Amino acid sequence: MADVMQPLGYYRFLAGDLMSPIGLAAVPGGIPVAANAVMLTVDGSAVRFRDDGVPPDGGTGMAIQPTLNPFLYTGDLRAILFIAPSGAVLHVSFYQVL
Repeated sequence: MADVMQPLGYYRFLAGDLMSPIGLAAVPGGIPVAANAVMLTVDGSAVRFRDDGVPPDGGTGMAIQPTLNPFLYTGDLRAILFIAPSGAVLHVSFYQVL
């Protein structure tokens, strides 16, 4: 049986939000309690992330390109940090994978 993904919410980080490292805990209301996955998409320019306890910068971290299909992240939602030095928008949908 395939995993079922229960949607729990959406947030959009604007370019100004992403000028310095920011995590999902910055979402108003915080990370939904049951969330254990996020679907990420990017508009504009690449967004970089790290989830190893080190903040990303303009040259380090994994890049999510705006041309990519949505990226499913199932790691520690409290550990992931994002940055985008130029005008990117990061769309985040929270899910509980059952």
